[in-house]
Amino acid sequence: MQATSINASDLGVVNNLYAFILQVKIWPGRTKLTKEDFPDEANLPPDEIASLGSKKLCDPEKLRPFGKLKARAEELLDNRGVRFLKGWAIPESIAEDTADQLEAIMEEFDVEKEMFLTNYNAIIRDWINQHPGWSGVIANSSVSESHVRARLGFKWQAFEVSLPKADNGDSSLLNKGLQEEVTGLGSTLYAEIAKAADEAWKRCYQGKTKVSHKALSPLRTIHNKLVTLSFVEPHVAPVADLIRTAMDTAPKRGWISGAPLITIQGMVSMLRDPDALIEHARLVMADTDPMSVLESIAGVAPMDAPMDEDVEPTAQADETPTVSETETRETAKPERKPAPASLGVPNLGLF
Repeated sequence: MQATSINASDLGVVNNLYAFILQVKIWPGRTKLTKEDFPDEANLPPDEIASLGSKKLCDPEKLRPFGKLKARAEELLDNRGVRFLKGWAIPESIAEDTADQLEAIMEEFDVEKEMFLTNYNAIIRDWINQHPGWSGVIANSSVSESHVRARLGFKWQAFEVSLPKADNGDSSLLNKGLQEEVTGLGSTLYAEIAKAADEAWKRCYQGKTKVSHKALSPLRTIHNKLVTLSFVEPHVAPVADLIRTAMDTAPKRGWISGAPLITIQGMVSMLRDPDALIEHARLVMADTDPMSVLESIAGVAPMDAPMDEDVEPTAQADETPTVSETETRETAKPERKPAPASLGVPNLGLF
């Protein structure tokens, strides 16, 4: 991957970030099997062949809400920030709103926790009754409600990041660790964008000759993330500009197909490759017209998968953006240069 690091002189970007740390504990509802759980130990294989696994102490479905709430919190932070300091770097501009949403998820977690613990003994009894042949194994390994309570929890913290200062005025050593983290923010961000784009491609665009507007939802999420993190790395803003230009080619209603779909597919395909993303962002930075850049990458999207023209896309993502899309855009832009033909990307001639 091409270098996308931030210079040491740019450590001031931390002034625009909050570090969010998420700590979620979920009782696994299982414990290790022991030889004592099997009366006939003679039928057990030797340790060099197999090891004992685990036994479930309650219905796994009863614990599923906790996993879903943890996933929601992680998705919120992934969509709004970038991994940083064993947590997430969230832009100051959306930190308070992010905190409000995490607080709401935490409250849901606490409600589910109290409901589960209130019914804990009944849940264990029901599980034992469902497996009468193993009632002794389950009952002998069951744990108290207080034990489970200590292993269920949802907490989050937000920290304002600032540069340490040494008494002698030389803070280089104190800043070393933070500098390494900040320097890698650009590369981390592009890796996360590539992962999100790959998931969007497989879920919404692969093998499609037409898609609904729901297919734009993951692109909006990526765009909003880049807009709020545009100060992190120089190529971020041009990439966001390219995504917005691609989405603007879609009709206001109805199916997206033909040239607009090929443009959007090319955009998503490019986002899956951090090196290609940076290369085309540099063209925009060099005053190349974004639409001209998009035309040059329209042939990037792989079209060799089986086509499915009649089935509604399966993406069910909410089209409501996670960050307000009220960013002001310039109404008049200076004339830009066309993308050079030397990119080696075929133009499908559909524009």
